[in-house]
Amino acid sequence: MEFDIEFTPRKSYRDMRYNAKLVRDELDTRFYPDDYGEYYYAQHLKDTIQKPTVGMMSLHEAKSKPMFDYPLFYNRSKKILEEKSSTIKVLKKTLDDTLQNLYPRTLKIREFIIEQERIAFDTIKKSKGYNWFDKLKLFFK
Repeated sequence: MEFDIEFTPRKSYRDMRYNAKLVRDELDTRFYPDDYGEYYYAQHLKDTIQKPTVGMMSLHEAKSKPMFDYPLFYNRSKKILEEKSSTIKVLKKTLDDTLQNLYPRTLKIREFIIEQERIAFDTIKKSKGYNWFDKLKLFFK
């Protein structure tokens, strides 16, 4: 008996996490972003378009680790790539449209859960639940 269930091996999640780490490492530099940074950022965006929640979790995990070189330059390099590269522009727009179509009501809640690290890779945590203050923070974001 066969089921039509898409099976995603663990290796693909590990690859997505590795791509997110490479994006952080390539863009965390004082130099102007190069072709490698653009390539890895495009790969990460493609992964995130396919599996949005896993992509957001992997980038958050990569960014939460300490940036040793130039922590302020990560956002600068990312912004330069998003303005300069037409490939990145198209992928970013596709990702935004995908997120709005898949999660029209729950996108803010997903981002909140990922930013507060209530869900993480390879970790099982007891659910804290939401108190009224957490719910209030979502609406004033």
